[in-house]
Amino acid sequence: LSPVASCSTCHKLDGQGGETGPDLSLIGDGRSPEQVIESLLWPNRQVREGYLATSITTRDGEIFNGYKLRETPEEWQLRVPATGQTQRIAKADVEQSRDTGSLMPEGLTAGMTRDELHDLIRFLVGLGNPASAR
Repeated sequence: LSPVASCSTCHKLDGQGGETGPDLSLIGDGRSPEQVIESLLWPNRQVREGYLATSITTRDGEIFNGYKLRETPEEWQLRVPATGQTQRIAKADVEQSRDTGSLMPEGLTAGMTRDELHDLIRFLVGLGNPASAR
């Protein structure tokens, strides 16, 4: 599986791909190459707004994982990454909630050669950046 194909499992690119992570179509626009590299190699350092995973455990032991959409005095609302559905959890039922970071695992590039990693970084930095040709 190519690195770009692996990325498309969770990320959209030009309207194609998954919904779990942010759309990569414009990742190079307004982000420095260093920020793109950091996101790729260490995804938990700076999690993009709307993509910080939260885990909620209820008093009866149910565990909900997703992206926090909204928190009111009465409830939590999480977007379930796998389905895109909104899960509502009454705060009265919550025993514990904690932020768990990015769903993107670290080490995804570990099996890549130096040239493959360089090509992937160049590709990502060029996305949405009119100064770079894809």
